[in-house]
Amino acid sequence: QATGEQFEISDLPLGYYEVMAHAPGLGTARATAYCRSSQPSGFTHLWLLGGDASLVGRAVLANGQPFAGIVFAMSAPSGGRGSELPSVAVDLEGRFTLAELPEGEVTVAFIQPGVLRSTFAGIPVPQSTERVFVVDGDLLAIEGRVTADDTEEPLSGAKIEVDCRARELGRRVTTKVESGPDGAFVLSLPAKAGGLVCHADGFEPLMNYSLDEEKDMILRLKRRGIVTGIVVSKESGTPLEGVAVCGWNWHTFDMANPLATSDAEGRFRCEAGPGEGMIYALDQDWVSHSFSDVSTGSVNPSYVAVGQGETKEVRLEVVRAARVDGGVRTASGEPIANATVILTPVDRSTFTTFVHAELFRTTTDSDGRYELRPVLPGRAFKV
Repeated sequence: QATGEQFEISDLPLGYYEVMAHAPGLGTARATAYCRSSQPSGFTHLWLLGGDASLVGRAVLANGQPFAGIVFAMSAPSGGRGSELPSVAVDLEGRFTLAELPEGEVTVAFIQPGVLRSTFAGIPVPQSTERVFVVDGDLLAIEGRVTADDTEEPLSGAKIEVDCRARELGRRVTTKVESGPDGAFVLSLPAKAGGLVCHADGFEPLMNYSLDEEKDMILRLKRRGIVTGIVVSKESGTPLEGVAVCGWNWHTFDMANPLATSDAEGRFRCEAGPGEGMIYALDQDWVSHSFSDVSTGSVNPSYVAVGQGETKEVRLEVVRAARVDGGVRTASGEPIANATVILTPVDRSTFTTFVHAELFRTTTDSDGRYELRPVLPGRAFKV
């Protein structure tokens, strides 16, 4: 596609897209676009901001050792998302050359994947001499500890991730560390600011913990509860093997469903909480019978309350999942392939709107046919 020209990507299903463009000497640009049912044709603008300038540099650590990783530059126009310019790996001495840069100021980022991302804003390009970047230079050593909220025992092996932006210094550092045997950790940041996330096995994640000068750095994690139980047929009471057990609304961002699968005796065990949330069965063949009792403003029988370190026993009665299938055709009877089919619950309860939403969308095959499953039996939907 020639630069400066419009382009079109057709026959896309409804959804969210990231669009990327690349041109030699102009870098790589990314932007987002939406194709909604109310506005199926999206539009986006890609800024390719590379040029003929270059930046020659050397990346080192504060201890004098060369930095090992990759480096790339970013540039953004006024009001645009900007352009990610070519990236390179540094050599054994930490030296690098970034080419295809625009004249002016760019942001230079140094990355050790999974460990560190350190950026420097406002770097003028071009420069007549080699520029030295101290990747971890001028950073504060911020000490802290991770403990269990209920017992105050130190937690080792906890994973801490921080994204710190110090705009007045033109620096941004994202780093990941682990706590030691005594729960202690040290963060190297340009300022005591930003957001922190902490994970430890068997504990509820600490999300969006805001750093500031007034706070101590004792991260208290809440111990997860344990939910055990049995999955049985509502009709016969027979224990069922291989049924997926899921959870929702436990106020955590990383609940990976399914939480467990029932064994040969229908038994399951999973971590959840602490607090209150839903525990339910949902797979291609079986769904919790309690869903038939969930409606707007009603009490949800699938909710379970469990405290820190507490074990709660539940019984999940399930029924056969329903399905909706059919075809999409033109007025003349021709099948339509790749059409988006959306199933909308008539009763838009919190659960059916948000939890079950990903099961309510599919696309037709080459013959215009579609199938949606599992579908909650006994509930009304619009196609």
